[in-house]
Amino acid sequence: MVNPKGRRSYPSGPVLEKILSLEKDGNRVSANWLIRGEGEMFETTESDRSVDTTEIEKSIDLLSLAVEKLRKDLERLNNK
Repeated sequence: MVNPKGRRSYPSGPVLEKILSLEKDGNRVSANWLIRGEGEMFETTESDRSVDTTEIEKSIDLLSLAVEKLRKDLERLNNK
């Protein structure tokens, strides 16, 4: 982009976020296309993609273990 003073300018983060949130026929503007000019202009929305939950499940398991350890530590401290 060139601004009125003839200098190159780039859209701000909030402007890019707004553009990337736009949908047409259930598809959103591709960040790769918008920023690099590569790939397809639109990509399917997250709800149309299958999500691999393996990493999420691992994180939940680790958080559960951490919470249980904190509960035990708190119980131990309260019993002193």
